[in-house]
Amino acid sequence: MKYTTKWLLETSIAVIIIACLGFGLYLTCINIHKDYVLRHIILTNNSKNFKFWSDTSKLPSTHLDFYFFNWTNPDELTKPGNKPNLVQVGPYSFIEISQKVNITFHSNNGTVSYFQRRFWYFDEKHSNGTLEDKVSLLNATVVLDGRIVQMQPYFLKTVSYHVSKRPNLCIIKSVGDLLIGYEELPYLKHFHEFLYLSKRNGTVDTDNFNVATGEKNISQLGLLKKWNYQNTSSYFEKICNQIEGSIGDFWPPNLIDYEIKLFMPELCRALIYEFDKTTDYMGIEGFKYTLGDRTLKNDRNICYLLKVPKGFNFKNLIEICQPKNMIEQCYCGKECNPIGFINIGSCRYGAQIFISLPHFYKAEPRISNQIVGMSPNEEEHSFYIILEPYTGIPLEITKRLQINLLLHRSPDILFFSNVSTIYFPIFWYSKKIKLPKELTSELQVLISFNSLILKSFIIIIVIGILIYCLASWYHKFNCINYMRVNNVTIETDTILLDDN
Repeated sequence: MKYTTKWLLETSIAVIIIACLGFGLYLTCINIHKDYVLRHIILTNNSKNFKFWSDTSKLPSTHLDFYFFNWTNPDELTKPGNKPNLVQVGPYSFIEISQKVNITFHSNNGTVSYFQRRFWYFDEKHSNGTLEDKVSLLNATVVLDGRIVQMQPYFLKTVSYHVSKRPNLCIIKSVGDLLIGYEELPYLKHFHEFLYLSKRNGTVDTDNFNVATGEKNISQLGLLKKWNYQNTSSYFEKICNQIEGSIGDFWPPNLIDYEIKLFMPELCRALIYEFDKTTDYMGIEGFKYTLGDRTLKNDRNICYLLKVPKGFNFKNLIEICQPKNMIEQCYCGKECNPIGFINIGSCRYGAQIFISLPHFYKAEPRISNQIVGMSPNEEEHSFYIILEPYTGIPLEITKRLQINLLLHRSPDILFFSNVSTIYFPIFWYSKKIKLPKELTSELQVLISFNSLILKSFIIIIVIGILIYCLASWYHKFNCINYMRVNNVTIETDTILLDDN
């Protein structure tokens, strides 16, 4: 009995030593692998992902699809009870290639600066129509000029009322003129960031971006530090001018946040994307973030934004918890937007241009009820980002936005006196960027190495313990059999004494 107790004690100590050594070796391998992963995702001019980051021409084609809303009843707009009837046409698909130029690494602060050059090629195969198709759209020039007159003093409004002739509220142009810009249209000056003119094709954009490479601080990887050499803008008020979020190439690794931010230069601001769910992308688990209430809703509770500490009591909690959107207020100025809309007029010459999800998805129902032809649904009209949480690498970005004009009723202006106030859709676009299969396979190996190491060491430790136990039992039984065969009668205490 004492021999068995001693064997169990020695075996337990041996198992603990083997387990500790194995765990220590496991942690060492994990740290080595972690350093390898960091070196793999940190952006340098000789890193593996640099060539894909700097030039997308080596990646599978990225398609940029445009959908226009053809206005079929413009003559009935001023008749009471009539709604604009819009018919979606498209897609008109383009292949987009993006190149980063004038790349400059700043080793002193761990950032990289660059400009972008983009190319667009019409893809007839994936398009539902040709560039010669004609579309009838709300005349942006008339609407925006009318808005300028509306903001003038009463005397000027009165003069405008008497001298103005009724212009055409719609404009009919070919898709080619709108998307490629064979001719210079005053209509396009308001949408030059969204409709890609031929003069921009292959030219270097004026926007300069300064992004953290992760070399100094991995938790800052991919985050935009400066836009056009400034860390703030002047388009909005208060904290809304902060330059923040990712530009869309990388996000910091080890994501645990319930939200991420994507900076969009065409909107002059970052948009907030909320965690939706985990999803599978070619066998890799990804975090899916969608554009939702945090950006599109205008009645967030102030208490949520303040992040009130637990146990902290306000005397006037009811007053502090008024449903106000502190963040959105400095975006919308004097008048906040309806749910589902982003006002970008402040960075687009003061024009009444509003961004929404296509077909007014996630907007107030009353907005879509003003238009005939809207059919919002999540599958076709959501804007989402899927990230691999361990590395922060985007697996898929599906970018969908709709451009709308705010048509105001104005009794002081003849041709606006009988129209309703409507958020009028002009077009929407969709761009889907996916991690190529080749890079997906490499990423899968990269992120699965941790679990492979763990499984391997568990197996090795179990096998080591089993071998030790078998060897120990074998030694014990050999001793007992030897004593029986040789008729040796020895007290257990003597065995223990001899062993010691």
